Amino acid sequence: MEMKNDSEQKTIQNSGSILKLRQLVGSAAVVVSVGIAGYVAGFAVAKQESDSKASIQQAKLQGKLCRKFNRGEVQPEDVAAGGKMSNVQDILADLQTVQIELAKKRLVYVEEQPTIVKLKAQETALKSLLKQRIDGICNAVN
Repeated sequence: MEMKNDSEQKTIQNSGSILKLRQLVGSAAVVVSVGIAGYVAGFAVAKQESDSKASIQQAKLQGKLCRKFNRGEVQPEDVAAGGKMSNVQDILADLQTVQIELAKKRLVYVEEQPTIVKLKAQETALKSLLKQRIDGICNAVN
């Protein structure tokens, strides 16, 4: 009988060890899950802080360019190119395209040629529109 008691006792000890092991594994899984969640949350906060810093730097640059623009130190094209102002980028791109085309046509035609006159009118209109947009942005910033 003593053998059976020893055997039963070992089985009970083994069962207890298995339960403790299961508890440890369960605790480890919780710790790992919490650790991963903390890492992901920390990464998201760091990215948000980085994006926020970039936005602040962009706003400072835009303000600096606007002050120079208001003093007449820079042209609207310079403000648009340096400030990454999304609502003026399309106008700036169109203006640059017209200016390139105008430069090419001036190599072939005289200033009075209708093609040159038309391109100059487009350039003037785009510069005016760009200046209006930047005036509005810079007035809102300052």
